[in-house]
Amino acid sequence: MLNSGATWEQIGDYFGIAKSTAHERMSGLRHLFSAQHVDTFREQQANILTSARMRVIDTLNRALDEPDAHVKSSPYQLAGTHHWLHSDERLERGQSTQNLSLHELIERVERDRARTRPTTRSAGALMPGSDAAQVPANADLGR
Repeated sequence: MLNSGATWEQIGDYFGIAKSTAHERMSGLRHLFSAQHVDTFREQQANILTSARMRVIDTLNRALDEPDAHVKSSPYQLAGTHHWLHSDERLERGQSTQNLSLHELIERVERDRARTRPTTRSAGALMPGSDAAQVPANADLGR
């Protein structure tokens, strides 16, 4: 709203608060949306996610090591949050978010090749009773 030229009074009216309250609350946030801060955030986003993961791990350790610790999230929630942050961090760094074994990748490629392999038939296959048909290796012969 500030970038569109709205006055403090208009902002206050929109949120149902006094213009002085609107000014007080928004002034603390205004610097966060400067182009410099946004650019810095984008450049450091992967590192910010790493830092957040470290805090989640620390909290998870406290929750597991100290049963009386006042942790607001369950270990299950913390583990899920860690996984989500880890995936996002890897995306920011241009890394894979899936852990696939080489064996699994080779099997997938072989299955895809088998599905897309063209079927071949000779001209003799068009004639009834001909033994000249060439059957592809992946053909289902009713076995």
